Parts: sequence; structure tokens; C-alpha cells
Amino acid sequence: MICVAVCWAFAAAAAVEGITKIKTGQLVSLSEQQLLECDRNIGCESGSVRSAFEYIKTNGGIASEEKYPYLSTSNVSTVRKCDTQKETMHAARITGYKNVPSNNQSALLEAVSMQPVSTAIEGHGREFQLYRGGVFNGSCGHILTHAVTIIGYGTENGTNYWLIKNSWGEKWGEKGYMRILRTETYGAGLCGLAKHASYPIV
Repeated sequence: MICVAVCWAFAAAAAVEGITKIKTGQLVSLSEQQLLECDRNIGCESGSVRSAFEYIKTNGGIASEEKYPYLSTSNVSTVRKCDTQKETMHAARITGYKNVPSNNQSALLEAVSMQPVSTAIEGHGREFQLYRGGVFNGSCGHILTHAVTIIGYGTENGTNYWLIKNSWGEKWGEKGYMRILRTETYGAGLCGLAKHASYPIV
């Protein structure tokens, strides 16, 4: 099976990688392929970060990328039947997840100050997709079509920004990352990034 909309698996895996590194000191690349093939509540095209977190919790953990490698060609993913043997080779575990209050960038900032946070975002716009660098402040709505991981925040020349990790490879943005304008304390934020954020708990 060929699957295109796989951003949710990458966003979830990145957040679990981050909190695992914070808690254990070990940075382990985790298996997006396992989420695509083994999260039985959803299909790969209709997945969500929160469903992925729930699956990892229920499964007792998630395997490493090394043990359950990602399969892709030409920017699409190949999805097969879940490998139930590899599914049990846990490299990281979580006990659950928490949702950040919607449209509350203060709460989001507090969460990101502690660990990476996965979020939905409007990612289908031309300016977003063609981003090359700098603090993004382009045309963007609040239709949530993509998932990314917020890994930090900062200020450049008086402009506040979020630092997000995308799943489109190192040729996109700033080697796979984007700095996006961090706006008001409350509200959905640019591209709706404060509407539907969540993070794993260990």
C-alpha cells in the first residue's frame, strides 16, 4: 500500500524521541513505520498524533528506526502488514499524553519550555511549502492539514518565533526546520499552530 499523508507519524515520533532524550539522556530515532503499519485504529492516510500517542501507550512502547525501518520512495511511504515481532522491540515508552489548551499560546509556550510538542498546522499554502529560511510570516490560515513538532522558541531582532521540525527532509526550510512567527498570548497563532497541540508523558 502507498501512503502519502504520513506527517502525523513523524510528528508523534519526534515528540517521543524528545521527551525520551530529556528523561534518559539517550537520543534514539523511533519508528514512524511502526505507527503507519500497526496503529490499528486508523489508516495511514487518516492518522493523528493523538491516536499515535494512544497506540504507543497501549502497545507498551515503540521500536527504534533501526529495528523497524522506514520505507519510502519518491516522498511516499510503503505500508505493509504490521510486523508483530518488531512491534514488541520497545526502544521508548510513554504513559499517556496531554493536550495543550486550544488557542492558548501561553500554555503552549510553557509546554514547549519543558519538551517538544506535536501540533497540527495549515501546511498546504504555497508560501509555507516554499519556505527557505528566516522567521516565516507569510500568508497562512487555520485549516489544519499538516502535523509538525514544536521543539523550541526564540527571538531574532525583536521578533519572537517558534522553532518547528517538519517531515519534508533537509532540503526544505532551514535543513528541515522552520522558524515561524510567535504572535499573541492567546489565539490560534500563525497557521493555527496553537489550536491542536499535544505532548507525550513518560
